[in-house]
Amino acid sequence: MSETSVNRTVNAVNIADHSEQHPLSPLPQLLVQQWRTKGYSLVDGLLPADVVNSAREEINERFPPPKTEAEVEEYRKRDFGDGLTFPCDCDAVSALTLNENFLHAVKQLLGTEDFILSQADLWPKMGAKGSTGPLDNHDQRIHVDYGNHTLVNPPGWHTPEAVAAIIYLDHSTETAGGTAVVPRKGDDDPLY
Repeated sequence: MSETSVNRTVNAVNIADHSEQHPLSPLPQLLVQQWRTKGYSLVDGLLPADVVNSAREEINERFPPPKTEAEVEEYRKRDFGDGLTFPCDCDAVSALTLNENFLHAVKQLLGTEDFILSQADLWPKMGAKGSTGPLDNHDQRIHVDYGNHTLVNPPGWHTPEAVAAIIYLDHSTETAGGTAVVPRKGDDDPLY
């Protein structure tokens, strides 16, 4: 697989394997460096198991797995952030968004103590047969969130101003539609 292809073979680094980490810097330095050079890091174990388990339980109560194609279609009518945008009445969204380890990881990646939380949404993804049209967003094609999250041009690569994160509450496989990554190849990469 070439560096220009979508990376589907990367495994997450479990931070429990890096016990030397300081509580205020929960990410191993190799993940921070990977985020700064390649544009992504896959982290396992950042959020405590009890927080993840509680979130999974609450979210499964609010969004029970669909049993019929009609129920799947009802989920697909929802769009990004429909109803569960932080702050909201969902304790799980708050617990994940404001988790101390998560916030310290963001500070560590950005290299600052000061940052603004600009968005936190819970959006259950349910598979379905086919697309409902060109605006169907549930297959999450390769895209860039640039136009959604800033009114000005993005900063230079080496001075990031934002961290985008996806928190999976369940294990995912390639065939289950997990997020794909296009790693940055370096300063001369035309895609970045």
